Amino acid sequence: MESRGLKSKDLLTILGPVSYRRSMFQCPRCHRTRYPGDEVLGVQDTTRSPGLQRMMARAGSQSTFKEGCQDLRLYAGIEVSAKDLERVAEGIGQQIEAWNQQEQERILERSGPDRPDPATPVLYICADGTGVPMIPEELQGRKGKQADGSARTREAKLGCVFTQTGTDAKGYPVRDLDSTSFVGAIESAEPFGWRLYAEALRRGLPRARKIIALSDGSEWIKNLV
Repeated sequence: MESRGLKSKDLLTILGPVSYRRSMFQCPRCHRTRYPGDEVLGVQDTTRSPGLQRMMARAGSQSTFKEGCQDLRLYAGIEVSAKDLERVAEGIGQQIEAWNQQEQERILERSGPDRPDPATPVLYICADGTGVPMIPEELQGRKGKQADGSARTREAKLGCVFTQTGTDAKGYPVRDLDSTSFVGAIESAEPFGWRLYAEALRRGLPRARKIIALSDGSEWIKNLV
């Protein structure tokens, strides 16, 4: 690639707007361009700094996108639209899911028998599902409980894994502090089962002396167990 000089770019950061100049390079044959400065800073194809992107993703995951915008305005004086918040949150969510899939494949490939570990006497695995309202485009072709057979929701499947190493004064099990990790997705039972199983393996499933599955008795959960 050949240098095409310095180009200006405006970024919105957690400290407000920032303008900077960086080198642009272009291929003389295909005319594809690259900005190494953007790549180093992690701001290629975006006008939001990595720190602001993390703040936006967190705000977007805590409540509605509109409320997330109001929180950012109130706490940090940052003005973004609900649509901007949605795009950033979904983009980071897709990156996390891609990383999760890679981790799941890696964990399942290397899983195998292991000797019990006294540090993990009891491992709990819990799963459940709940209906999430969806826009019509996400419900096309799906059967539901409406009078006409259509659906208004899709089921979000959630799972968690935690450990127990002790009991309270009355002998009741006590969950180990900060030991809970979560997985979740809108997907069918089988891929979700592998998702939860991979997380259990990561948390020490082969080394646990006792494994306890908690559920409400739903058929799909019983099949996974």
